[in-house]
Amino acid sequence: MRQPVYLLFIAVLLSSCSERLYYPDRANVPAFREAHELKAVISGKPQDNDIGPAISPAADIAYAPINHLGIIASYRTIMDRDAYLYPLFDKPDNYSYNNTAVNINGHRIEGGAGYFTGFGRLGIFEAYGGYGNGVVDGTGKFISRYNRFYLQPEAGIRNKIITVMGGIRVAMEKFYSFQSADPTLLSEINSERYGPNVNLTAQHFFFVEPFINFEVGYKYVAFNMQLGFSAQVDGNPAITGDFPVYASFGAVFHFAPSFLHDEKKKRHLL
Repeated sequence: MRQPVYLLFIAVLLSSCSERLYYPDRANVPAFREAHELKAVISGKPQDNDIGPAISPAADIAYAPINHLGIIASYRTIMDRDAYLYPLFDKPDNYSYNNTAVNINGHRIEGGAGYFTGFGRLGIFEAYGGYGNGVVDGTGKFISRYNRFYLQPEAGIRNKIITVMGGIRVAMEKFYSFQSADPTLLSEINSERYGPNVNLTAQHFFFVEPFINFEVGYKYVAFNMQLGFSAQVDGNPAITGDFPVYASFGAVFHFAPSFLHDEKKKRHLL
């Protein structure tokens, strides 16, 4: 009983460090090997806020209409996440006066498509690309929309019990339609306190996000865990914060034609 508690504690700890407007989320990892596979994942990402641990829910769906072609869609959320609009480890002299603490909420919808193939008896390689659009709401402080493009190659193994996939997602994000009752807030975000050449609504932000995805179960239902982190390419933590790591846990519902073939073989042998 203690092990799940420890895992939850570690996940919350990793997710509770100084982050701001960008929050890395799980990748949609179908791990398909054949046409007409269908997979859905319902998951949650532990995080920390003023009232204690919380969960941001997410949903993934993927389908292979033909061999080697996968279609994916995802829904992501941020729920009551504490954040700061000034760096915590590079504080300005008047930090205690100017620091802007916010409570972040938001959601994003993504869609994409890509290529998959099996190799050997258990191996899988796939690469997906897609587009997402969402909103981030610093309750009472600001609201901003954003869009993103991403590409994620991944490889791993799958048998009847365990699936292990690892990959790297490369993402480009753009914020727009920034609105705030405070007319100085955007200029403060763009100030030198965040480092040179930061302009939230006029530039694209690039991220490299390694992840590893585990599934354990049998055929139609499995447990899922995904671990990953995000590195802002320019090295400036203006948008991501100082330690943007995530852990996600959920349930997998999976159908593949080969599952039915296996059951027919069993009945024939009996």
